[in-house]
Amino acid sequence: DACSLKGYAQLLFRAADGSVLPFDLQHGSGQAFRDPGALPITLAPGSTAAIGVTKYRCDLAGGIATSSLSISFPSFSTTLRGLDRSGTVGVAFCGAGDPGVQLHETAVVGSVDALFR
Repeated sequence: DACSLKGYAQLLFRAADGSVLPFDLQHGSGQAFRDPGALPITLAPGSTAAIGVTKYRCDLAGGIATSSLSISFPSFSTTLRGLDRSGTVGVAFCGAGDPGVQLHETAVVGSVDALFR
């Protein structure tokens, strides 16, 4: 059966100890992706969707590595782990007061190409 999605996913980034990292999540366009807005998309079985997430670098030294990312919609959810060579999701939580705590998330789209139009 087809799946319908619309809008912005709930994103939860977790550290290795399972704690939720308190990123400041903003909906809309970021440094790399254009947000087309919350439009409904219908996915056929086996097809894919995309979400653009951008983050500013950490200006403060260190940071906490993100070990998993949970992505949830009312009709669908999944958890991603170990997406890069270091076994992390590839996003560091920089700490309070650092501009790198802010993330921008686009609405879900039917293809990655839609994030660059």
